[in-house]
Amino acid sequence: KSWALIVLRGLVYASLLFFLLSPGLVLKRVINLRRPLTVVVDTSQSMALPANPGTDQNATSRPSRIDLVKQKLLEGKDPVIRKLAREFDLRLYQFSTGVETIAPESLSALQAQGKGTRLLETLREAEKGTGPHSAILLFSDGITDEGLAALDGDLSLSVPVFAVGVGE
Repeated sequence: KSWALIVLRGLVYASLLFFLLSPGLVLKRVINLRRPLTVVVDTSQSMALPANPGTDQNATSRPSRIDLVKQKLLEGKDPVIRKLAREFDLRLYQFSTGVETIAPESLSALQAQGKGTRLLETLREAEKGTGPHSAILLFSDGITDEGLAALDGDLSLSVPVFAVGVGE
């Protein structure tokens, strides 16, 4: 009898100690939020120029600026565009005088045939499609034909712009 009482008292003390330590079950679920990233590629005619103009006469063998952008985004064992798509909610646009949404699969078919470049107008329009905590990744040669009228007004954007210069 005494051993049974000792065991029962031990169980009572153990259960009291257990409940005094406030046990709880913690369920932890990690959700990776995919932040939006807008990728904008210039498809104006100036992007058809050779990426690195030289003094030799063999200009046709050098890649164009748009080809250089496609090469950097699409080539390799694990292309940059695929890495970006894994980490971000990717939105792709092409622009010249206007902005047009493109699918990631059609990136390899881009041609530099736009009649002009509206760089600031494009950035403002791309900013409208972005949400909080997003950014714009811009591939362009920087040649624009907007003139000084585009510089009038507010030039600030609410999202960061990472410009990647293409060509010399």
